[in-house]
Amino acid sequence: MYRLKKFLYMKKRIELTHHTDGFTLIEILLVLSLISILSLMVISINKTVYNTVLLETTTQRIKSALTLAQQLSISETNSYKFEFINTTHIIRVKENEINGKTVLKEKINRSISIRPSTFGEVIYDCEGNTGYHKFSLVNKNKKTITIQTMIGTGRIQLSKKY
Repeated sequence: MYRLKKFLYMKKRIELTHHTDGFTLIEILLVLSLISILSLMVISINKTVYNTVLLETTTQRIKSALTLAQQLSISETNSYKFEFINTTHIIRVKENEINGKTVLKEKINRSISIRPSTFGEVIYDCEGNTGYHKFSLVNKNKKTITIQTMIGTGRIQLSKKY
């Protein structure tokens, strides 16, 4: 009987000292690798969304600058032009004279490019009319928004190509 009690006591003591609670090293490494893979996917998705939003906001800024040039040409009965300076990535609206006053000057993000690269300016006459112009904004993900100004009316049309 004494031996049986001693055996049971030792068995209980061994069970109490060998805990199987917790995680193994392999389980921890597996969870960490899954978390890192998921976080990389989220970061790349956010970068794509950022580039798309940047393209759309730049398009709206250019559309606003074109509209400003047209409205100023009508209200001041003077010729105004919208310019894109490709080397510095600056857009500006100014009077269509040699030393005409600059009304708007903004820098756009370098990750946005304008096609064709030879595009330079859109000129509005004193009645707000212009010729036909077509150029595209392209971001790093090769998403494109095309901007067109219509002959005569100067109306601005946008078309997205995702």
